[in-house]
Amino acid sequence: MLSALEVAVVRRLNISLPESTVHLIDRVAGRGRRSALIDRAVLQFIQQESRANIRAQLAAGARDRAARDLQLAGEWFPVETVPEDPPT
Repeated sequence: MLSALEVAVVRRLNISLPESTVHLIDRVAGRGRRSALIDRAVLQFIQQESRANIRAQLAAGARDRAARDLQLAGEWFPVETVPEDPPT
């Protein structure tokens, strides 16, 4: 979102959409608000795709490091289960 002090640079695009999509846009946004609706939709889509991409990268990284992590956990488990000396 732009602050009150920032001026948006607007660029006109010529795109083709199915008639059914145009009717849906007009029904939801109204004829004078098409650009605003499309702008919000595209930004939301990109944000969702970015989040999905990050989740996929995190999951792949976790899978790639799973064997190492299990090995480290196995090495440290005995250290964490050693009983502490009783207070004297």
